Amino acid sequence: MLADRYRLEGEVGRGGMAIVYVAHDRKHNRKVAIKVLRPELSAVVGTERFLREIRIAAKLTHPHILPLHDSGAANGLLYYVMPYVAGETLRARLVREQQLPLADTVRLAGEIANGLSYAHGLGIIHRDIKPENILLSDGHAVIADFGIAQALTLAGEDRVTATGIAVGTVAYMSPEQASGGRIDPRADIYSLACVVHEMLTGAPPGPSSPRRSVKAELATVLRKALAPVVTDRFATVQEFAESLSRAAAARRWLRKQSVWLVALLLLAVVAYGAAVSVDFGSTRRENTGAPTVRVGVLPTDVGAGNDSLVSRAQLIQHLLAAELSRYRGLAVADPQSLNSRLAFVSKNVVADPIEAMRDWGLGYVVRMTITPVPDGFTMDYVLTKTRSKEVVQAGSFTNTKESELPGQIRSVAIRLLDAFETATGGVTKALDLAPFVEGVPNVAAINEFLQGTEYAYRGLPGGRPHFERAVQLAPDFIAPRVWLVAGLAQLGETASVRVHLRELERLALGASPFDRALIEWAKATARGDLEAKVSHLRVALVYSPHNNVLLYNLGATLYLLGRPTEAVPPIREAVQSGWRFAPLYTLWGVLAIQSGALEGLRDTLEGARSIIPSESYLAGLLEALAIFEGDTAATQRYQAAFRAELGAAHLAEGMTEMIPIYQALARRTNDAGKTKARAILLERVAEAERLRALGRGGSRPRTNHKED
Repeated sequence: MLADRYRLEGEVGRGGMAIVYVAHDRKHNRKVAIKVLRPELSAVVGTERFLREIRIAAKLTHPHILPLHDSGAANGLLYYVMPYVAGETLRARLVREQQLPLADTVRLAGEIANGLSYAHGLGIIHRDIKPENILLSDGHAVIADFGIAQALTLAGEDRVTATGIAVGTVAYMSPEQASGGRIDPRADIYSLACVVHEMLTGAPPGPSSPRRSVKAELATVLRKALAPVVTDRFATVQEFAESLSRAAAARRWLRKQSVWLVALLLLAVVAYGAAVSVDFGSTRRENTGAPTVRVGVLPTDVGAGNDSLVSRAQLIQHLLAAELSRYRGLAVADPQSLNSRLAFVSKNVVADPIEAMRDWGLGYVVRMTITPVPDGFTMDYVLTKTRSKEVVQAGSFTNTKESELPGQIRSVAIRLLDAFETATGGVTKALDLAPFVEGVPNVAAINEFLQGTEYAYRGLPGGRPHFERAVQLAPDFIAPRVWLVAGLAQLGETASVRVHLRELERLALGASPFDRALIEWAKATARGDLEAKVSHLRVALVYSPHNNVLLYNLGATLYLLGRPTEAVPPIREAVQSGWRFAPLYTLWGVLAIQSGALEGLRDTLEGARSIIPSESYLAGLLEALAIFEGDTAATQRYQAAFRAELGAAHLAEGMTEMIPIYQALARRTNDAGKTKARAILLERVAEAERLRALGRGGSRPRTNHKED
């Protein structure tokens, strides 16, 4: 029967449970991999039960999960068919390199976590995460054998165990799985942490592991993921990946301030940012004194069983927020900020999201629902006052053509604007996506672009392939090419940068003024011309004022040029919008202290710190501010946090980064009559200089760990 469908071309590998063959699929004319369970295993596993469980696993469709094409039984042997992936396994790369660079480790871990998170949401646990089951396709992680271990377990774990073949791999197996106890998705978190440990040190955790140190920031995250007690681990695999990414970003910050700031300039466009929430609901006023109307567009509700509309729903939320953001008098919450807040609300069992929005300072919310209809969908929308829950406006439209969607969203925005009692005067608005996607007819490409920015925004690796797919779907789509140039230039991939720059040069002829400014900014980024970058960012802001991505990049570039006074206005504007992007607040802390804008600064940074407690530099800034204000208890608390998060190995480096901050605040104590605070701040300077001198003497331990 197999011979009728597939022509075997040879054996490519074998393991404890199966033998893998490469074959040609006669029906679909494609190369596939066929995994045939060993005879002793097939003999004890019930065929009908096994195939039923395999069919459940075959429903998984995700870019970081290897799909199952087919399964069956032939001559008493069970088999399943997968795509043939040209490349290698993570095991092969580890054998060759032993350890991976930090950036690669975090990126691969994020991609694996992304696939696991999707499967966990469907109630499926992998049970056998290990380097052998991670394929590298063009350098990106794809999880293989998903659902196979579960199928074996559910098909008859007692009988499988009787063959002497364990379901799972001991070196990567959680304690509860090894002991035969009940498991949940946190068993996969444990296994993934073992893989991360091996990527960083060369071996999974254990008594025989080589004694190569893991940096303190990363070690803290791994300890939690590897906790023997299930309830002590991260609640979700996504939470583990986010914590790992933040720890790696903190490590990069502490290496060298100038290098760190260059990296920050690209965080918004590659995949190393981190999300924070600060002053989300604060009241904003323009210089005119006119109040602003704060609005939130809630995630579009998609009914159960309508998975095909999920990506469309996300796109609608972003497009409507962008349309409303065009209008003066409205302060529209960044959808990504709002979604993160709602996720926090749901975890803490707050029943009514509208009440939460009211508490965060939003006066109105737009709620939307998508319902499928033949050849399209109907969208219903309701505008509600958060305080009284009064419905102000309601309506609907039906979409049957993707190309008509942007115009329909624009019409909804106009109808909603008529319903608002808007105040006079302007407002700094949340990120305006409209200029980035204007004129792009391919909705799928726009969605890939939005997905890429979501990865970057949450500090997760994995954004790059989304930008690349956006370009593949719409070769004339300028924004993802521009953002790819920025990231690839930072990574030193000059050949790829040149390819995208050639395409951008071609596209510049017919581009809008905004897009031409972006293209020129990309060219300046590639050649490292900071002055030119400032000029082109200012031009882009003319066509998209109040755009947080542009404001942040402008401020960061000005700071790199040694012009902190000029950097203050754009960074302050982005902070006041409530944009949830961690590097924004660390940079604002530095600028505010150096420029003397101290009023309310501690509250702002403490708000950011409460969302991202592992951001060590924020702890250092808060310690310095507490010293300046004479708050002894807070000084002790943040001093302990700052030093603990840095760890002994990086204390000298972290303290050295803080010297300009201590000195700036010490100078301001003269005007404020803070003699004691001045003495303590100068003691911190002296301590940092002593530690730096010791570091130059070579006392800092070295490791074999490759770092990004």
